[in-house]
Amino acid sequence: MEPDDDLYAAELDNGHAPAFVRTSPHAARLTAAASALLWLLVGTGAIGGLAAWFTRPAGAASAPPAVIRSPTGPIGWAQAFVATYLRVGEGQEGQLHSFYPGVPTLDKVTPAASTRATVSPYALHAAETSPGYWAVTVAVIEPATVTAGAGGFENTDGSDGDGSASSTGLGGAGGKGAPAGDVMACYQVSLLARGDAEAGGVGPPGSLAGYAATRLPDRVSCPPTLAGAPNLALGGADLSQGDPVDDVVRRFLTALLTGDGEVSRYSSPGAGIRPIIPVPYTGVELVSLARDTTAPASGDSAEAAPPRDGQRLRVLATIRVSGPDGIRMLSYPLRLTARAGRWEISALDSTPPLRGSEPPVAPAPTPQDTSAPLTSPSTASSPGGPAASGWPTGSGPDATPPASTAMDFPEATHEVATTPATPAPTSS
Repeated sequence: MEPDDDLYAAELDNGHAPAFVRTSPHAARLTAAASALLWLLVGTGAIGGLAAWFTRPAGAASAPPAVIRSPTGPIGWAQAFVATYLRVGEGQEGQLHSFYPGVPTLDKVTPAASTRATVSPYALHAAETSPGYWAVTVAVIEPATVTAGAGGFENTDGSDGDGSASSTGLGGAGGKGAPAGDVMACYQVSLLARGDAEAGGVGPPGSLAGYAATRLPDRVSCPPTLAGAPNLALGGADLSQGDPVDDVVRRFLTALLTGDGEVSRYSSPGAGIRPIIPVPYTGVELVSLARDTTAPASGDSAEAAPPRDGQRLRVLATIRVSGPDGIRMLSYPLRLTARAGRWEISALDSTPPLRGSEPPVAPAPTPQDTSAPLTSPSTASSPGGPAASGWPTGSGPDATPPASTAMDFPEATHEVATTPATPAPTSS
């Protein structure tokens, strides 16, 4: 028997005889329409993808990923440059040549840190003024002196500080300066970096690194100190007799710093706090303990009502420690968590919590500020004295800069002004 036009034969998988399944013309038309619609969607997607590819913005496919150059190399190199610069004087230009190939002759220059065995510079800021060209601000701690003379310079001719200029107009190396403590002084270095991005340069990966200063360092104003003490979200620094918080903090810090006791006994399980080895101090005295103002009050009530499990508290402990180097004061921000009815140290915080907005920035430096220059040349010319620039006429550095300094230093990148040759520094 042959099937009609609306029948088709299907061979069964199990090998049975053919079976005839009846279907309607309407169902067949629906199937065909669905297949056509599916192929239409596939074609539309392909056309859309091709259109997006050919209409993409120019250079989108070839745009290289953003390169972040590391400041680590320029910072370390600038620190070494400043440390060497402060230790050298006349006749020692060779020590600076490896940092600044165009170093001028250091006529009449005396070491700025001759009273110190070593100079420890600290980097405060580093920024690229153009790819591979860096400006680094470095701070050092220098001994300050109170000098005689109207212009702030000591005289080398034995005068008593009446403002008359000496034959050179510059202070001597020995000098009559009276020690006035230590101050922070900031210097800015501009340098070129060679090498790959890891070295701070623009070269291909793995290229040889190298650095060169484009000038001598300049003295700049140090960043100002914030006006007023930061507003911490801590209060109640007085100690209370029998306070369990005071007690556990005292015992914990004693174990941490002197080795008297086990740190793990006073810290939370899993806190991962380890004692300092070798122990740096021999004694610890708790001076004050400020605590989170949002936490319940301590004292007698804390003894009467032990903390509930999981309760948290942040404190700032100020301690007095004694050791081979004498007596010091330290502050430790700590986190405490209650467990089994007692307080435990759960973390050594790096910063205590702040309350509200930060305090305003301090006013511009004054001559009494530690960020002001220690000395400055006189601007008043006297018979036989220095020119207005502070250098003796005809004996200043060569006005023509070396070839390595010919590169323009973008004016906008100077975040602080260099110290002018005036008795009082200007605002940065």
